Amino acid sequence: MDAVTDTNVYEPHQWKHSTIVAGVEWKNPVGTASGTFQLAACRWFYDVSQMGAICTKGVSPEPWQGNPGPRTAETPAGMVNSVGLQNPGVDHYLVDELPKLKDLGATVITNVAGHSDDEYAEVVAKLADSRADMLEINVSCPNVNHGGMSVGTDPEALHRLIDRLRKITSKPMIVKLSPNVTDITTIARAAVDAGADALSLINTLVGMRIDIRTGEPILSNRTGGVSGPAIFPIALSYVWRVRQALPDIPIIGMEPALKVACDRGDTAAGDGTAPARHMPQHVIVAATPLTLREHKFAALMDRFKANNMISPQPCPDLVEIVESGRLCDHDLVMRTLHRYFDGYDLPSIDSVVLGCTHFVFYRDYFRELLPDTAAIIDGNEGTVRHLGMVLESLGKLAPEEMDGGVEIANSDSGERIAALSRELLHS
Repeated sequence: MDAVTDTNVYEPHQWKHSTIVAGVEWKNPVGTASGTFQLAACRWFYDVSQMGAICTKGVSPEPWQGNPGPRTAETPAGMVNSVGLQNPGVDHYLVDELPKLKDLGATVITNVAGHSDDEYAEVVAKLADSRADMLEINVSCPNVNHGGMSVGTDPEALHRLIDRLRKITSKPMIVKLSPNVTDITTIARAAVDAGADALSLINTLVGMRIDIRTGEPILSNRTGGVSGPAIFPIALSYVWRVRQALPDIPIIGMEPALKVACDRGDTAAGDGTAPARHMPQHVIVAATPLTLREHKFAALMDRFKANNMISPQPCPDLVEIVESGRLCDHDLVMRTLHRYFDGYDLPSIDSVVLGCTHFVFYRDYFRELLPDTAAIIDGNEGTVRHLGMVLESLGKLAPEEMDGGVEIANSDSGERIAALSRELLHS
């Protein structure tokens, strides 16, 4: 028998299994589920700073009393609950629980609850500038009378809600999915298309318990959410289905434009037989806040930042200018660019990476802003090259002499966006 080593969980510990979730580093892959962690009690049993993340109980605009009792009942290999998201409200959470969790060193995911789109938006707006590391949008609770699961079972309603919340906050946003749907992959796609950075699944299943003495439901709410080991195989199957579905979405691999920019500093001496040298590059990456939070971008930064100076620059207003049809407003565009870039020593900049598909339309404006020595790197060029190779490998690359066509597709199917797309295509 191996010797047993006592471990003090309160001792400082260097974690060796950190992971990145939606751009946020967790010390390890283990976190608490929403509704299972109550700070006042749990902090006495475990050092919360050593968890990968702590997901709080649902936070609502106003204090919620929850459902009347009885609210819990035992089931074989689990339990069924109808607590009803009881909580003291977002204002109390911001001044009490969240500061305590952060002061203890926890990575905090704040679970957001609401009875309507407006209530979700109200909570997210108050959390936008808070110390919370991530938000989890709870659209899956089976034991509230309205809101919650009703949103999480309707892909159109969910897309509308997440799209609205995405515009309110730049924090990484997780959407918690309900298993109580016909096709969870449709719901997952709606959440991701609307701007979700990650998904959590699954929440509890709808169930009930009967008092055999009375023949009546035990829970005052009649039904509640079933959790525990009994639903593990079901949860695993939903995770597998979503993982199988989402990778099937066609993805065109992009040559990292950041790599292209940094590689401009590579030189070979003499006839090329001498060892290559690298001149450190100062690169600005102009992109959307969402792109700059992505794990892929963080990984690229890690690859190149040791030998180069890389400055991520979020430029959300450039997207808005394009989509509002004001690209030809020279004064507006230049004012916006100066607002984003006047803080840099532009003569020292080697390259600016256009890290958003919208930004290709600003090439001339960037050329006007930047010194002649600065290169403008467009990631779309790598995408086009890769697309050509993919089509050729599939035998679907048309001959050069053949006339082609363009089909415009957009997540926003409105006529305004379609007209704008046609205009930009021919500009």
